[in-house]
Amino acid sequence: MTNRAEQPNVFLWVLRGLTSVFMLGYLTFIYLAVFIYELFPSGNLAQDLPGIGLPLLFGLGYYLIWKRLEGLAGIILILWYAAIWLIEIMIVGNNFEDIPAPGILALFLGILLIIYRLGARKRQRENISSDESDPGGE
Repeated sequence: MTNRAEQPNVFLWVLRGLTSVFMLGYLTFIYLAVFIYELFPSGNLAQDLPGIGLPLLFGLGYYLIWKRLEGLAGIILILWYAAIWLIEIMIVGNNFEDIPAPGILALFLGILLIIYRLGARKRQRENISSDESDPGGE
């Protein structure tokens, strides 16, 4: 018999769905950049490395969401957004005025995944403590 605290609830499924939608948009952006606008590969490894590393980092976070490691996935999505900021600063310099808007959804999803994981741990501890206080199983 599985513990109810270990089963994904509706909130986690909504987070997974939103992350899947973001992943489809991200893959569409990559497709447009590579095949339509021919921005990648440029031949320069320093310019191409973020184009390889960022999708891999996001893909790792996406994979971890489905492997029930929500806290780690949230941290990776937040790191992905931080990497977007660093690349924005490297490309534009100190005179940029816009925030990396497409990544804000990933930042919010990362924060919500961490909140979900902390809540799930709290519920799991409460279930364990209630099981220990009721040895008769009633």
